[in-house]
Amino acid sequence: ENPKTVQDILRGTPGLAIGYNADAKGGGSMNIRGQRSVYTDGNHNSPLLILDGMMFYGELSEINPDDIGQIDVLKDASATALYGSKAANGVIMITTKKGKIGKPAIRYSMSLGFTHRPMTSQMHVMNSKDRVEVSEEMVEKGLQFVDSGITGSVGYEGLLFQLYGNKISYTQFQKEVKKMKEQNTDWFKYLFRNALSHNHTLSVSGANETINYYFSVGYSSERGSSLKEDAERFNFNTNLDIKISDKMNASFGLSASNGTTHRPGVDLFQYAYTTSRAIVPYDEDGYYNFYEVGAGYQNDPYSTPNLVYNVFNELNTTGEKSQLLTLNTRFSFSYKVASCLSLNALLA
Repeated sequence: ENPKTVQDILRGTPGLAIGYNADAKGGGSMNIRGQRSVYTDGNHNSPLLILDGMMFYGELSEINPDDIGQIDVLKDASATALYGSKAANGVIMITTKKGKIGKPAIRYSMSLGFTHRPMTSQMHVMNSKDRVEVSEEMVEKGLQFVDSGITGSVGYEGLLFQLYGNKISYTQFQKEVKKMKEQNTDWFKYLFRNALSHNHTLSVSGANETINYYFSVGYSSERGSSLKEDAERFNFNTNLDIKISDKMNASFGLSASNGTTHRPGVDLFQYAYTTSRAIVPYDEDGYYNFYEVGAGYQNDPYSTPNLVYNVFNELNTTGEKSQLLTLNTRFSFSYKVASCLSLNALLA
C-alpha cells in the first residue's frame, strides 16, 4: 500500500518518533529525539514544518504524498541555525515536485488500501456465560456491585433488581439468565466493518530552458473501520519556475486542499471492549433495545432521572463533522547583481 500521509513516508526515520492515529485521516504526532517539555497541548513538542521554503501551519493531512519530491529532517544546531528558536524541536522540510527537462509528462497514480475490522477473537474479553457467572458468584458471596452508571434494567444485575422488586418470578429469572448466558453479542461485528480506501493523483509536468512546471490534482477517500467514520480530501498543487533572463528568475506556487472528516460521537472501540456481551442491541421485534444509564447530579432535591441508551441510536443522532479548506500561495523573485551577490524576495 502506498503511503496515505506524510507521517507514513517518514516512519522508520532514525531519531523521529511518529505516533499512530486510528481515525480515517491517519497521520499521528511527531517528535524528533523525544519530548522537550511535559506540556503537550497545541503541538508544543512537534517539529517546525517547512513547505517549499515557507513555514507551514496547517495539517500534514492537507499535503498529498504523491506531490512530495523530497523530505529533509533537521535536528539540533542545524535546525536552530536556519530557523531560530522556533526550530527547537527540529525541522521537517518538505519540497514538492517540479518538472523535468524533456517532453511534457502526464502521470496518473492510484492506490488502494484495505483495513480489516477488529475481531472479538483477538480481544481478551469474557463471553456472556463468563460475565453472568461473575455476577452470580458476587451474589453468592454477598459482594456489593460496583456502581458503573447502569441501573436495574440491563444484564444480570437488571434481572436481579427486577426479581428483588417482585417484577418477575424466580422461574422467569432463571429462564432469562439461561438465555443471557447464550447471547454472546459480538459488538465488534456490529460496530466495525472492513474498510476500503482509495487515492488518486493526476499530474502534468515538464521543463525547458526557460520554464519549469508541475500541476497536479488529487482525490482521497479514506474509510475508517468503525461505523460513521470516513475522510475525504481534494488537493490541487502547482509549481511554476520562469527564467526571465540570465540574471532574473521568478517562481510561483499554489496549493489548495478541501477536506471533510466524519467521526462518530461514541468511542466505539471502548464501547465494544467494555460492554457486556449479554446485552443485546435489538429486541425480539427488531427495534432498538434501550437500557437505563445514570446521568446528571444525584444531589437531592435536584436529582435527575435516568436516561435510556442504545449505541446505534447514539450513532444515528450524534457525531462530528469537520471541514478544513486551506489555500497557500508563494511568489519568489531573484536577481543576480554580481557573481557573488544576488537579491531575493519571497512573498507567501
